[in-house]
Amino acid sequence: MAEEWDKMWCLDAGFTKTWKASVEEDGREQVTTPVPYNSVNLAQRLIANAPSITVPPRSMTAEDGELAERIERWLMAFWNQSGRIQGRNILSDLSWQALVRGVCCLEVKWVWDDLPEKLRRGRSPFLVRTLEPYNVGIKKGPHYTEWAYHKYETDYVTARQTYPKLKKEWVDQDGVQHERRTVKIIDYWETNPAD
Repeated sequence: MAEEWDKMWCLDAGFTKTWKASVEEDGREQVTTPVPYNSVNLAQRLIANAPSITVPPRSMTAEDGELAERIERWLMAFWNQSGRIQGRNILSDLSWQALVRGVCCLEVKWVWDDLPEKLRRGRSPFLVRTLEPYNVGIKKGPHYTEWAYHKYETDYVTARQTYPKLKKEWVDQDGVQHERRTVKIIDYWETNPAD
């Protein structure tokens, strides 16, 4: 179903004949209206691109009120910085996925240990990014998520940034080194329930 929705958003009606062949052979014109594309764009304009974050204070004291305001400001700055680092608006990406794919996927990951020393200053230790729902699988149990995976292809240089312990050189079956070779990655997460 998600693939069909995606085709509708791309205005792919699935016609097998050209418009000219359709007119000549069937006596009717094939028309694709922009309704699905326009509907998604209109719905996206109704969804905010910035999060609405409200942190209630623990108590009615002035000290807890100030703490709640500082946490709100930090969370807003965190979302803005996450989008700025990736050059994307994360909430806009999520709304598009929800409207076109019917589901959205978000990964929150600790990246502080993988960041080079010079990039750590002023950066968040977390990375928040959207994942393509087509490439994600989740196994839910009756009480919690048991496992999940994200399978995708990327070039070797990007994979090396994500996984610094990856082999330094990528060599194909003929012994030729390819820095820009495409590699397949499967991220797998498993829940370890408390005993």
